[in-house]
Amino acid sequence: MSRITRFLSDVFFPNFCPFCGKLISYDRDCCTECLDSLEITGNELCRCGKLDCMCDSVAYDCAYTACYYRDKAISGVISMKQGVGGNAAEVFGRILAEKIKGSERLNSFDLIIPVPMAAEKADERGYNQAELLAEVIGRRLDVAVDNTILGRDKSRVEQHSLSADERADTMKYYHIARRADLSGMAVLLCDDVLTTGNTASRCAELLRELGADYIAAAFCTTAIKSHKNV
Repeated sequence: MSRITRFLSDVFFPNFCPFCGKLISYDRDCCTECLDSLEITGNELCRCGKLDCMCDSVAYDCAYTACYYRDKAISGVISMKQGVGGNAAEVFGRILAEKIKGSERLNSFDLIIPVPMAAEKADERGYNQAELLAEVIGRRLDVAVDNTILGRDKSRVEQHSLSADERADTMKYYHIARRADLSGMAVLLCDDVLTTGNTASRCAELLRELGADYIAAAFCTTAIKSHKNV
């Protein structure tokens, strides 16, 4: 790209860091300061994706997380929820794709499925942040994304406003929207934040009904607190 074209791109299509809102170059996903400040998760996490093991209470086989739900990462997740987080999805998705490629558990999937959002809410927002993440990971791993298999009925309350017990009760809203044959497949679920694991577990149970053999979950962030207190 020529210097003139780059200048025009920056003038007419300004690009902003999804973590701090700072104006950045057209070819960047975020500013260097914010990228360096993200607390990337490591081997300290259990395979369920949490600091405190909750393997006995989740239905998926393992979890991949990009970073901890703290500081700038929270801003990135919020920007995704507000529909201006394409850059945040790129950052989180890039981190997750690299982790999956280097995983000793399983690094090859047949299908990627985003955790669904109620149709009315998706229409109102015009997007589903889990789909944004799934599309980035799918592109980087060269794996197809399917958002038609799982569905979610409308709920009158936001998940983040509920206690752990109340969240568990909302799992009845998730259902199989299209009966697909997933026999023997390795499936990757995508969502923004791992808290109790209830949502991903419910989705994993539904995918097992369709024959999925191995189910992993990928999250932008994992909450720091124990799942018992979130």
